[in-house]
Amino acid sequence: TITINVAAVKEEIPVPEKVTLSGSALNDAIIELSKTIENENKYAALVNLKAGELVIPLVTAGDKQYYLSPKDREGTLQDGEAEAVEQQAERVAWNITTAGEYRVVVDFENSKVTIYSPAKALE
Repeated sequence: TITINVAAVKEEIPVPEKVTLSGSALNDAIIELSKTIENENKYAALVNLKAGELVIPLVTAGDKQYYLSPKDREGTLQDGEAEAVEQQAERVAWNITTAGEYRVVVDFENSKVTIYSPAKALE
């Protein structure tokens, strides 16, 4: 008898040199996210967005640019829900429908992005 143990492989996105936000929701400005104090694999920012597209460009070693994109390739905002993401060369944007202050959290350890709308603001 042969026993084979199979373990699920956790797909981790390598932490890039820079994590940024851009897109028409920011008038195409580029805003760099900061590492969180509690976890060096998490980045966060509080940003004022207008209705439009939000993309998360990543700059890796050698100044190569990729995008953090929703795995479902959809771009529908899952307000306050952690969403599975992957690193892509192709730009896939989240659709921001309501203007206001948004909190964006990027978790490289679990390959997730959580975007909180003004309706889910911290109190």
